[in-house]
Amino acid sequence: WPLLDRFSARIPTGYDAGAYRRAAELVETAYQEYSNTRDYDRRVEIRNEYPRLGYAHAVIASTTQELRQVRKQIAALDTRPMSDDVRAERRNQLMDREEAIFKKATKRLMQAGDPVREAMMANE
Repeated sequence: WPLLDRFSARIPTGYDAGAYRRAAELVETAYQEYSNTRDYDRRVEIRNEYPRLGYAHAVIASTTQELRQVRKQIAALDTRPMSDDVRAERRNQLMDREEAIFKKATKRLMQAGDPVREAMMANE
């Protein structure tokens, strides 16, 4: 997914990462349409379909920031002088932190309403 690809060539694995990507794609598409349309009736339709769209967009934005910080730290590991064991341990800690960020985001996004919840639970 392009938003996540900008931050890392490594695609995260696992249920939470996949659920987050599906929800983020849906939310950001709906949010962009809502933001860019001037048709009042269409805006009302979008608000009715996604009653917590602003909340979901805020979750995506904050999660993106957190992921960016962790991925910068992961990338910086290779530029710092340290033993391979310490580097591997630190990388594992950061990857665990990344997983925790996805888990927290999916938990918060589940509260965003049925369309978002359904997108998250769908099989790819």
